[in-house]
Amino acid sequence: MTPPDKGFDDRVAHADQAAIERLSAQLAGMRPIEPGSSMWSQIAADLATQSHDSFQDASRCTRAAVGERLMWATGGAIAASLAFLLAGTTPVGREQPVAAAVHDISLVAPGEASPPQVREEAIGWIDEGIRFTNTSTPTRVVRRRVIERHLAADGNAEVRVPREDVILLPVALR
Repeated sequence: MTPPDKGFDDRVAHADQAAIERLSAQLAGMRPIEPGSSMWSQIAADLATQSHDSFQDASRCTRAAVGERLMWATGGAIAASLAFLLAGTTPVGREQPVAAAVHDISLVAPGEASPPQVREEAIGWIDEGIRFTNTSTPTRVVRRRVIERHLAADGNAEVRVPREDVILLPVALR
C-alpha cells in the first residue's frame, strides 16, 4: 500500500475554497426583482375564484369540534356528579368533625363479664408542617402520640400499647 499523496488533499481543499468564493460572489450580486403585473393579476384572479365558503367551512368545522368536546366534557361531569350523588358521599371539606371518645368502664355489676378497660395517656402532639400529598394538594401533618393502657377484666394485668395517630388537615391556598 502506498502512502497517501499530501499534495492531493491540498489541491482539493484549494479547489473547494475557490468554488465557495465564486458562489458567494454570485449570491452577493443577486438582487430581488419586482413582481410583474402578470403576477399581480394572476393572484387577483385566484382570489376572485376562491370563494369565502372555504373559510366559513373551516370555521364551521372548528366550531363543531369544539362543540363536540364540550358535549363530552359535560357528559363526563354529569356522570361523575351522579356517581357521587348516588354513592351518598359528602364532598371533601364538608365532613363533620369526629372526636374520638374513650369511655372508662369501671362500674360493672357483679357476675357480669366486663369488657377490658382502656385508658389513654397522652404523650404529646407533633406538628410536621405543611406537605404536599400530591403535586397540588397541600396538607398540614400532625401526629398525636398516646399510650393505651388495656386492663384485664379481673384488673390483675395491664398491657401498654403505644399508638401514633397521623392527622392530615387540608390547607387552603389563597
